[in-house]
Amino acid sequence: MILLAKEEFYKRLGHALRSAREKRGPSRAQLPEQLKQIPIDSERHLRKIATLSVMAKHIQRQKISR
Repeated sequence: MILLAKEEFYKRLGHALRSAREKRGPSRAQLPEQLKQIPIDSERHLRKIATLSVMAKHIQRQKISR
């Protein structure tokens, strides 16, 4: 695992975001509008939250029983 300085991390992050945006095609002005139009599956998100809650409770019980 390579640890990066803060400046290098942000530089690489910016490059990755720029590259992804260029592959997708929209301009910077169009991107926020397109992101608003991405459908969100609320049931899927609720299932993820429920799963994480169950996992957290299980871990908590394991820690208490030790």
